[in-house]
Amino acid sequence: MTVPFPFQAAGVRLIETRFSGKCLLTDEMGLGKSFSSLLYADRNCREGPIVVVCPATIKLKWAKEASEHIDMKSHVIWGGAAPKTCPVFEHPLIIINYEILVRKQPRGKKKKKTTEPSWIQHLISLNPKMVVIDEAQKVANPQTVSTKAVKALCKGVPSIFFLTGTPIENRPSDIVTAVTTLAPHVPEFSTPWVFYENFCGLHLGNYGWEYNGATNLDKLNELLLKHIMLRRRKSEVLDQLPPKTRVVIPLAIDMKVYDKACDDIVTWMRRSHYGSSRDYKLEERNKIIALKQLVGKLKLPQQIEWLDDWLKCNDGKIIVGTYHRATLKELADKYGSKCVFIEGARTGPQRQEAIDKFQNDPKIRIMFGQIVAAGTGWDGTAANAVAVFELGWNPSKHDQLEARGSRIGSKNNLVCYYLVADQTIDLEILKLIEKKQGIIDQAIDGVEKTEQGLNIYSMLAETLKNKYSKKGNK
Repeated sequence: MTVPFPFQAAGVRLIETRFSGKCLLTDEMGLGKSFSSLLYADRNCREGPIVVVCPATIKLKWAKEASEHIDMKSHVIWGGAAPKTCPVFEHPLIIINYEILVRKQPRGKKKKKTTEPSWIQHLISLNPKMVVIDEAQKVANPQTVSTKAVKALCKGVPSIFFLTGTPIENRPSDIVTAVTTLAPHVPEFSTPWVFYENFCGLHLGNYGWEYNGATNLDKLNELLLKHIMLRRRKSEVLDQLPPKTRVVIPLAIDMKVYDKACDDIVTWMRRSHYGSSRDYKLEERNKIIALKQLVGKLKLPQQIEWLDDWLKCNDGKIIVGTYHRATLKELADKYGSKCVFIEGARTGPQRQEAIDKFQNDPKIRIMFGQIVAAGTGWDGTAANAVAVFELGWNPSKHDQLEARGSRIGSKNNLVCYYLVADQTIDLEILKLIEKKQGIIDQAIDGVEKTEQGLNIYSMLAETLKNKYSKKGNK
């Protein structure tokens, strides 16, 4: 069980007492909204069912945090059509993404009328004790199918959490789903139209009713804080936070493509009789590097989706580390005027211009950098976060990249995200560089570790051989 920070424990108590388990949790990014939700779940509805609805890119992150923080097992629902009957869930926590809540046919198949049930119907039938709607800005529009499904799922549920660092992206109408779901007992929040009339300048326009305005904002803030909203800023709790927090975000990739590549490598190993010559070891190394590059390509779309969400949910800046120049170029081309970049070939005035823009220009939100080239020689203290998209082979290079955002002069608690492909070589590399870090700590700082040395390519090859050779022998 992870011990909460004082502000997290106090927040859960407030949700239990003042809000009766129904909360719009709008803490700034990096303050642990998901952890606070899990802490509440552990204290109040440990037996479940608990349903988390979130973006697809963070389903595995929720499962990982539940296991690590409160020792709770979970069932992650993947894509495809829902079964005809509701399955028996062995674990209390059920995690699903927005896109498949109401899907009745597998993606890609021609839509047709069907009486088959969707996942939302199965989840409602479970009578959940708690529902968590993560990245709740995704249900801002009450007319979408996903929003209507979320409203139906939450009906009659004792504990409901809407999580978002940016509850209002454009105008007060963005939170109408949250307030009418969480606090219909408050007269001003009783229905969408009452909310629009009070806070959105409801009027009859040329093409019908319009509610894109913003009125009575002081009253809205007062009612939110009194009845449902809990919001903490980093500046308010900075003295409780560590200087740096590391978060591993597991991503799901196309395992058929990945497994095929692994099978090919193990087949080559077997045909080469698992050699030990210099030429064999060189080829083994090249194949491991190629596999790592493949994983990078397979996880990049989800990483982009995660970065888009980060930019929406946070006003700050982020340093994103890549290993391969091609990945950096693809990202830099996509984000255009929002970003600058540092690569090995960019030196002198060009490099300094990129650094100055990142530090001083509010329009520049992202610094992309190759891990080695961007790891030294500059201060990135304007950053609120660092994200490693592609792992290097050396833990000190990651430390150096992280240090760009936590140099003397930084006033932020730095959150460092590692976006890795689950059940792949990515996780094995992460484990091995942690072992490497142990060796460094023992040699430099006298921290006792048992590992005496490692050849990272050989160990990864051995891992693949052990995992895939049995399949090849069948």
